[in-house]
Amino acid sequence: MGIREFTNYLLVFFVLVMEVTVFFDTIDLPIPRGLSLLTFVVLAAVFLKRNQTLHKRFIYVLVITIILIIIQGVLFGFSIVTTITYPLFVFAVPYFLYKIIGKDIFIYVVNVIFYTALFASFIWLIQAIFPPVDNILQALRSSAGNPLINGSEDRYRVSIGMLYTIPNWTSNFFGIEILRNAGIYHEPGAFAYFLILAIGLNTIIEKEFFNRKNLLLSCMLLSTFSTAGYLAFFVLLTYAVFQSELNATLKVFIVPVFFFVAFISFTQLDFMTDKIVEQYETQLDDESVFESRGGRVRRARSAVYLLSSSPFIGRGIISASADFELGSPYFFTGAGIWRTLSSYGMLFAPLIFLIYFLGIRKLSGQYQFDKNIAIYLFIAIAIGATSQRFFMDNITILLFMHGLLHVNNGIDNLRNHGLPKPKPKKTDESDRPDV
Repeated sequence: MGIREFTNYLLVFFVLVMEVTVFFDTIDLPIPRGLSLLTFVVLAAVFLKRNQTLHKRFIYVLVITIILIIIQGVLFGFSIVTTITYPLFVFAVPYFLYKIIGKDIFIYVVNVIFYTALFASFIWLIQAIFPPVDNILQALRSSAGNPLINGSEDRYRVSIGMLYTIPNWTSNFFGIEILRNAGIYHEPGAFAYFLILAIGLNTIIEKEFFNRKNLLLSCMLLSTFSTAGYLAFFVLLTYAVFQSELNATLKVFIVPVFFFVAFISFTQLDFMTDKIVEQYETQLDDESVFESRGGRVRRARSAVYLLSSSPFIGRGIISASADFELGSPYFFTGAGIWRTLSSYGMLFAPLIFLIYFLGIRKLSGQYQFDKNIAIYLFIAIAIGATSQRFFMDNITILLFMHGLLHVNNGIDNLRNHGLPKPKPKKTDESDRPDV
């Protein structure tokens, strides 16, 4: 591995960890804005060192976003500082990262997610199998950790060197209490989200769903006991069956079997049934929409509430323009795709979704893979983003950047099922990472 490739991996790892780690909570230091600024400065420096330039489409995105923030600010509430920092941290950071590494960036993303997950899952397996190890780690968690904001005293989040989050989440699996694997992330659902992203991207890169890396990623996904993660995986698995070389009659038989297994899982596995039913029953009352914390149902209702007050241009790109009665940190950090819809409105949110979708299609074409996976992967990401904030964060948004920078004449793309291949340019093969 050369210095350039090592630097690329380090940058991807650093950006990912800054998004998901609870390490700074562990040492009783909330992640400061200065750290986000440091990320921006480091990436900007490497960006300039590698003689990259700002693409006009990226400039358009920045300008439109700032104008939209100002309009929302005039109508609902304004913050000069956030108006400046939001475009830099949300759009400039992933743009710099994308331009520094290039179109092969998704190989780096998959490998970073995979190897950090593998390392963390190894520790999780030891902790889950050997009670003495679990006792030691739980004692460390209790002594070193800080309770969640508005959370119960027994739920601490502790990260060991940003490489493993000590879990205290359990699921009842046929009467057995099993620790849920959170990997390096702040909770198991977040881990599941990135595993789904890695499985989808790796399928495109490897040109097949059933491969060794996806098998390991899938096994680690099982250890999260994440309802959204399992549903998203079911979507990708459905795609794999439809696109396989199995006999058409066999496919018709297998799909109903999948649905039957999914139904049995929903009705028999406590961690899936209880979680969904509890959220549905407790978050449909009128008062729950004003609570500071809540699950997918409340977030969806909150998004509709905000969207109804400003349907076309949205509301709440920055927290100052949100409804403060709803504007808890949980709404803005955990609302994912709902936040995108309510913040950018019916005028811009569909355009963002379309660019994401075209980005996945373009990536499929880049690796000469079936472009139909874009539908399934987008749905899988959207399912995970109903409860996770990462849809517009620095890793997932790389798909948006890919679509923004490499898809021309979007309407023609949809009509012609993809772009002609770009003109080949000379590249240093030593800079291309191993898959």
